Amino acid sequence: MMHCGWGRHRRGHGAHHNPEKIKRALEVAKQLPRKPKSPGVTRVAAGLDENSGIRSRVSWGIAHAPYLALVDIVDGRVVDMLVVSNPLADMRGGVGVAVARWLVDNDVDVVVAGRIGPHALEVISAKKIQVVQPQPREALDSVLRRIGLLA
Repeated sequence: MMHCGWGRHRRGHGAHHNPEKIKRALEVAKQLPRKPKSPGVTRVAAGLDENSGIRSRVSWGIAHAPYLALVDIVDGRVVDMLVVSNPLADMRGGVGVAVARWLVDNDVDVVVAGRIGPHALEVISAKKIQVVQPQPREALDSVLRRIGLLA
């Protein structure tokens, strides 16, 4: 199983295996919006360091990012973008899996993340969601242009 990332995860790894913390993270994740995807849309998700729209800097890891974004793209253009505060950002244990399930629930095609933990990566990989790694402090629009999704 591969890890995506710029470095070591700085939180204690043991918290990730606590069933009560995982259950709590999954409950908190229910606060995040579910959004139907229109046909012909490529949906991209990213964790953001700021809420500045498409020019926001991508966070090093999606699960603990201050903001989560869903970007709908058609023919090289952004047709819709949703940015929400991440209620899981400061939690420990099960957060990666909770965010990964939110990605699956929102029919995401591509996730932009500097790091995805092994359990979240299992969920994402099972649904064939493409993982794209940004450069440190790279803006979301720059990543999307670099991978050919934005004109």
